[in-house]
Amino acid sequence: MDLDQRYGSAVPPQAHGLRQGEDMFAPRSLVMLAETDDAPGIVGFMRAVQESCALSGFLSGGFTILWIIDREGALRIAVEEAFSDGDRRIPLINDITAMLQQSGWSKLGHPSLLNEDKLGRIAGEATFLPEDNVWEINNLSGRYGLGLDRTATHLENVAGILRASGLRIIIDFNQLRMA
Repeated sequence: MDLDQRYGSAVPPQAHGLRQGEDMFAPRSLVMLAETDDAPGIVGFMRAVQESCALSGFLSGGFTILWIIDREGALRIAVEEAFSDGDRRIPLINDITAMLQQSGWSKLGHPSLLNEDKLGRIAGEATFLPEDNVWEINNLSGRYGLGLDRTATHLENVAGILRASGLRIIIDFNQLRMA
């Protein structure tokens, strides 16, 4: 199966394109995971959360974890971060996002996880569901996940990469709702 069949076609950011900084900065937490890789940093953190590490579980509830499949088919994962004043970057804490943006900080979204060409396949977010002790991935990305040729099968194929790293994963595929 080729990459287009497995994850959808590689496209530049759709909808509103690139936000300020997404062409200059990558999240400091960014890791790449190929299907044959052992789990690097952030996937190890995700494993600790599902194995009931209290600190990791507490931290996972405060941050959004972004993921995207790049043009070459590698899975890129990072904590959603914000930047300000040149190269200052911090993890974006969910409860204070609006306050940071009013203070001149800008979010680094899915395009910031990619190389200079910004071509991505399918993207979304990962959320830990403590009541079920699983990670849920979705395709909630207005630029790479919704309104394109993306399918639940594409999302299931991403879940397979994470499951191979020892994570318990369920999917939540979202269709673009037309008004």
